[in-house]
Amino acid sequence: MLYILDLLIGTVSGIVAVLPLMIPFHYATLKKSKLNNKRAKFIYVFASYIFFAALFAILTATGIYDIYSSQTYLNFNFVPFSDIFTNYKQYILNIILFIPFGFLLPMQWNNFKKKRCTFIAGLMLSLFIEIMQIFSLRATDIDDLLMNTLGTIAGYYLFILARRFFPKTSVFSDGTINRWKWEPYIYITFALLVMLFVQPFIAGWIWGLIL
Repeated sequence: MLYILDLLIGTVSGIVAVLPLMIPFHYATLKKSKLNNKRAKFIYVFASYIFFAALFAILTATGIYDIYSSQTYLNFNFVPFSDIFTNYKQYILNIILFIPFGFLLPMQWNNFKKKRCTFIAGLMLSLFIEIMQIFSLRATDIDDLLMNTLGTIAGYYLFILARRFFPKTSVFSDGTINRWKWEPYIYITFALLVMLFVQPFIAGWIWGLIL
């Protein structure tokens, strides 16, 4: 229960912290699109924050450090599946964690409808997180990298399956809004900056209200 609450607070506080960056970004994007369809505008913005929710959930669950409390911790595991039988739940959780990421990328951006692009995005995000964990008192583990990437691919195929049964699953990238192909990378950068510098204060304030 505490884990779920921590995940929820980390996600909500991340979204609140990223608003000052995203409001002007979305305003400029929508103004440039010259679109009068309010429903399409709402879907575009809503989909963006769903993607942010997935990002902040991932970053909270993986324990990415903030700049104020980082400590170097050299603990590496380069042996794949070294404790899969004793810690199998962690393998499953690492897969599940990245499924929304692999699903939302091709749903929202046309260039990620190519499996290779989604695979690389999941791999690189997971690799970055594992490197950052050197500074967060957590182990840098090859198994986490493999399972996170597997979760991304599982999410991608889940999108392919959903699109087959529900052809309008791609409503977020149907041409209504001309989504820039570099947009997800901007979102990921915003999320990382927020987690490093701002989110810890908001999360701490929320925890203070609860406790």
